[in-house]
Amino acid sequence: MAQSALFKPPRFSTMRVRVLSGLALAALVAGTIGPLLLPIDGMGGVMTMTRVLGWALAAAVAVGSPGWRYVAPGELDERERAERARAVVIGHRVTGISICLAYIWLLLAAPGRLWLPNMHEAGWLMAMLFWVHVMVPAVILAWRDRAEEE
Repeated sequence: MAQSALFKPPRFSTMRVRVLSGLALAALVAGTIGPLLLPIDGMGGVMTMTRVLGWALAAAVAVGSPGWRYVAPGELDERERAERARAVVIGHRVTGISICLAYIWLLLAAPGRLWLPNMHEAGWLMAMLFWVHVMVPAVILAWRDRAEEE
């Protein structure tokens, strides 16, 4: 059985990661939060395609930047590894805080005082949170990198 060629993930520039992450966040928010605030059919084809576009862009950001992707030994120096580890830690903290705030909202909304999403809306919100979680380390690394700005 012959071995297949190794998968070579794309290497996006810092500016490309910034643009793709902005587009991904806009698509995720428009497709997920938009139907909650506006009289739009959230289960319609346009909103579903907007969310899928956001997911695809978030996956591209995660795969094409050094935030989550595998790096070969020696590809990054100690400073770059430390920056990458710090971005992952900050990303986990940010998404952990958002999960905690969502849980507090659920506790406060249980008596019927606050709005609660229905089952479909909750699923879309959790999917958005997952893709934001996947994308955050790459976004942090891209916005902290000053090499291409100079």
